[in-house]
Amino acid sequence: MKKPISLMQFIGVVFLFLGPFFIIAGYLNYIEILPTDPASQGNPAIVFPILGVVILLIGIGLFYIPLRRLQKRSQLKSKGTRVTGIVTSVRELSSVHWGKESPFRVKFCYEYEGKQHTGRSNLLWSAPTISKGESIEIYMNQDKKNQYWVEI
Repeated sequence: MKKPISLMQFIGVVFLFLGPFFIIAGYLNYIEILPTDPASQGNPAIVFPILGVVILLIGIGLFYIPLRRLQKRSQLKSKGTRVTGIVTSVRELSSVHWGKESPFRVKFCYEYEGKQHTGRSNLLWSAPTISKGESIEIYMNQDKKNQYWVEI
């Protein structure tokens, strides 16, 4: 499986694993392999699979929305307005792990039509060679100033 490109997609992957777990737990309860306390309220054989399907659907959405956004934003490289931005920070997201790796994120700012805008890169799975204060090229959508493409 490819590494996630955003935190939203990372959470989507977690939900994609949790959803089937709940569905299986409900099924195991139904065939009485995974018993519950008789005093508990509700029927886990019904509640868990429903909850699992909901979690799975949310996971699918969280996984594919960033891919769609990336597809739209990558078109800006050829159609967008090119501006120069300044890197404001390069940070390792040590709380996010994929195997033994943690991703990096680059934050930057740029000016367009006299207004200051900020942005951030997708998750970078190797240490970027760029550092704070360096210039980068940004391709932005003139109609939606918060929609941009940056390749680091």
